[in-house]
Amino acid sequence: SSGQQISLSGGDSYNFPRTYARLVYDQPEAYRRWYLGDLEPEIRGRQGFSELGGVGVSRQRMRFDSFRNNVLAGGRQLVLQEASTVRVLRNGVFVREFRLDPGQYDLTNLPLETGSNDIQLEIQNDSGRAETVSYSAYLDAIELEPGDYEYGAYLGAVNNGVFGSPDYSEGKVAFTGFWRKAFENRPAVGIGLQASEDAQTVSGQSQLILKNGARVRLDAAVSNGDPGAGYAFALGFDHIVDLGDTYDSWTVVADYTSEDFATIGNPTAQNPTSWIFSGGYSHQFSQDWLANVSASYRMSRSDFIDDSYSINATSTYRFAPQWSAQLGLEYSDFGSTFGGFRSDGFGATFALIWQPRYDRRAEARYNTARNSGSVRFQQSTENRVGSYGYSLTSTYDDGPSTLTGQVDYVANRFDASLSHTTFGQNFSDITEEQVTTLRVGSSLSTTGGKVAVGRNIYDSFAIVYPHETIRDHSVIVGDSFQGGRYTGRSGLLGGAVANNLTAYVNQSVRYDVLDAPLGYNIGDGIARVRPTYKSGYA
Repeated sequence: SSGQQISLSGGDSYNFPRTYARLVYDQPEAYRRWYLGDLEPEIRGRQGFSELGGVGVSRQRMRFDSFRNNVLAGGRQLVLQEASTVRVLRNGVFVREFRLDPGQYDLTNLPLETGSNDIQLEIQNDSGRAETVSYSAYLDAIELEPGDYEYGAYLGAVNNGVFGSPDYSEGKVAFTGFWRKAFENRPAVGIGLQASEDAQTVSGQSQLILKNGARVRLDAAVSNGDPGAGYAFALGFDHIVDLGDTYDSWTVVADYTSEDFATIGNPTAQNPTSWIFSGGYSHQFSQDWLANVSASYRMSRSDFIDDSYSINATSTYRFAPQWSAQLGLEYSDFGSTFGGFRSDGFGATFALIWQPRYDRRAEARYNTARNSGSVRFQQSTENRVGSYGYSLTSTYDDGPSTLTGQVDYVANRFDASLSHTTFGQNFSDITEEQVTTLRVGSSLSTTGGKVAVGRNIYDSFAIVYPHETIRDHSVIVGDSFQGGRYTGRSGLLGGAVANNLTAYVNQSVRYDVLDAPLGYNIGDGIARVRPTYKSGYA
C-alpha cells in the first residue's frame, strides 16, 4: 500500500511528496501482519508515538475477525497524514472546528473540554476520507476476549520529517513493542518497551474486573532520557450498570506525568502538565432523556500556562421525533489560550438539534461563558452515483467569526467537493480572509487482468465487467438498486468499481446489467466475497 500527494509549492511548480510506502504480508490464520517500509507503529498505554522506516509485526485478532470493533489505539494520539479539518462535538453537539497540519497530536494538549465524558472528533482530510474518533477517558483499556492476547514489534529509523516525505537522514534507530493478554480468571496484563538513542521506556498495564462488573485500570511507565529518569502512571475506575432500557455510567481517572518522563515520541520530555484528575457520571432516564455530569482538574508546571479545571452538567431531551434540545451548565478556567480560545467562570450552553433523517442534521448552539456560538446544517452524501451533499457552518468566538459553505458530489469515476471559508475578527469583517478549495479524488485499480477508473478506494474493491457476449451493455454494482441507484457503472474507463469492501469480512457485491437481452441469464446478481487487506476481485 502507498500514498502520495500533489501540491503547489511556490511559483508555478508542483511537487510530489511521498507520504508512505510499505509492503504488507498477512497470515490471517494466525491473526498476524508483517510490515516493511514506512511504519506507523501501534502503541499501548503510556508509550509514545514516532513514525519509523523499517520492519514490523503485529498480532491482533480483531483485525481479522468479522465481528471486530474499531478501537482508537493508544488512546491519546491523533496522527494526521494530510492537512485535515477537525470538528469537535461535545455530547453530540458541534462546538468548534480546527484546521490542523499533518503531524501527530496528543489529545490531552488540544483545547477540548476535558471534563466532558462524550467527545467526538470528526476528521476529514484533503483526500476526502472522513473518520470519527470518540473517547471518554485517557486510559487505554485492554479490550480482549478472555484468553486472547496481542502484540506488536517495530524496528527502524526514526522519521525526522514533519511535513511531506519521510526523512530518515539522521539515521537514529528505535524499537517499540508491546504484549498484552486477557486471562480467564486473573487480571489482564500488558507490558511495553521502547528504546532509542535519546530515550528508553518500560511500561506496564493491568485491569481488574470486579464482581459487580466494574473495572479498575492501571497504566504505568518509567523512562530514561537526556533530562534524566522519569515516570508516569494513571489509575482509572469505570462502571456501567445496565438497567434495561436505561443505564448508569461512572468514570474516574487520575493521571500523573513527571517532569522528566520521556518517550521515543517525546525524547526531550516536554511535559507541561503534571496531574490530570477527571471524572464523569451519566444517567439515561429514558430513550429520549440523557444527562451527565463531569469534572476535571489539570495541574500545570509551565510558567506560561496556569492550572485549569472544569465542571459541567449536560442534559439532552428529545421532545419530538426530529427535535432535541440540550442544556448545559459549567464552571471552568482553562488557564491558557489556543487560537483565541479561552474560558473562565460560570456559563450555560443552549443547543437545539433537528435531525429529520440519518443523513440530514441542523443544530444551533450558544455558550454564555465564552460568548461563542455556532449554527450548522449538513446534508451528507451517500456512496452512490449522483449523490450530493452540502453543508453550511458559521461560528462565533467572542469576536472572531467564520462562515463556511461546502458542496460534495459523487460521480461514477470520481468524488469532488468545493468549499469556501471566510474569516474575520468580527462579523462585520467576516470577509477579511477567504479560502476556496476544490478537491477531486479518483482511483486507478487493477485486478484479475482488468483495469478501471473509479472513486477513492480506502480498503478493498471489486471490478465488475460485462461478458463479451454483452459487451455493449453496462454493468452496475451497488448496495441497492432501488430507484435506479448504483455505486458504479461500467463504460469506456473500465468495469464498474465497488469501492467500499472491507478486508476480512464476509460481504456481498450486488450487480445487474442494464437493458440485458431478453432471456439472458446474468446469474444470481450477488457475488459473495471475503477480501484480504487492500485486495481486489474481478
